[in-house]
Amino acid sequence: MVGVAGLEPATSRSQSARASQLRHTPRLTGVIISYAYDFSNCYFRGGLDTILHMLFVDFLRWWYGPGWALRVKMLGRHLRNMAELFSFGTLFKTLLSPWRQNVTIARADQSIGDKFSALIDNGVSRLVGFFVRIFMAITALITLILVFVLNLIYVLIWPLIPLSPAILLAVGATV
Repeated sequence: MVGVAGLEPATSRSQSARASQLRHTPRLTGVIISYAYDFSNCYFRGGLDTILHMLFVDFLRWWYGPGWALRVKMLGRHLRNMAELFSFGTLFKTLLSPWRQNVTIARADQSIGDKFSALIDNGVSRLVGFFVRIFMAITALITLILVFVLNLIYVLIWPLIPLSPAILLAVGATV
């Protein structure tokens, strides 16, 4: 029976009765209203300029604090993802493995010429595999450097982005 106490703790009648998670999607209008209204007295506290000022200050607080830290974390995440995409560890572990596992097996009952031919085939397959993997490693390294440089530029420019309208107006006024 549901809800009867016994050896196990009693269960509630529904999930919503014990749920503690958010059941709705917060909306920006709720944020603006919370800035604009004092809910205890339900009267309008400030004008639109007050709301915009508070939103702008909160935006700048986030931009130069957690936003910038998040951008730096994303740089590391992008580098890890690129290294994982190119599988650096696997590339270097299998550097001298045959290309596409193309191996010729020499049996004991074969002639010396066939064994030599298998040796040449395996050597060429390993050489092709080596060059393909080296090419992939160089491509991956160039891609990693490019991703690092572009993300680093973005992290360094990050503080200037909110100031860009003022900077562009100042440059435009002098021209």
